[in-house]
Amino acid sequence: MDLAYAGKRLAKSSLILQQSLVLLISAIFFLIYDLSSAFSVLTGGTLSVLINAVFAFFVFRFSGASKNQEVMSSMKRGMKIKLFVTVCVFIVIYKIPQIKNLEAMLGFCITMVSQYPILLTLHRKFSQKTV
Repeated sequence: MDLAYAGKRLAKSSLILQQSLVLLISAIFFLIYDLSSAFSVLTGGTLSVLINAVFAFFVFRFSGASKNQEVMSSMKRGMKIKLFVTVCVFIVIYKIPQIKNLEAMLGFCITMVSQYPILLTLHRKFSQKTV
């Protein structure tokens, strides 16, 4: 039995909803501004989703009381890798002239902030199903 199943399901659903939000915001930017702005938002938002996926992978690698040390070590490693990947990818993004930096950062920030209401909503939804 996988003790982390509920967390994995929550993380997967959250990542799917975040990427859907990124696509929606990108479409709005395309309609209001231009393709370059939409692509920039898509790039920044997708980066946010990808680093959250990397972190989720490390968080849910181990589960159970007997694996307490491995869980904590994996979470720490996940946070370090998440920070490193974010910095490296933003350095690359800022060097690409077709990507607008402000829109990329906006997509990243909107997606990063949206994870909290998404997680709260999904947690309530999943906990109601089990009751």
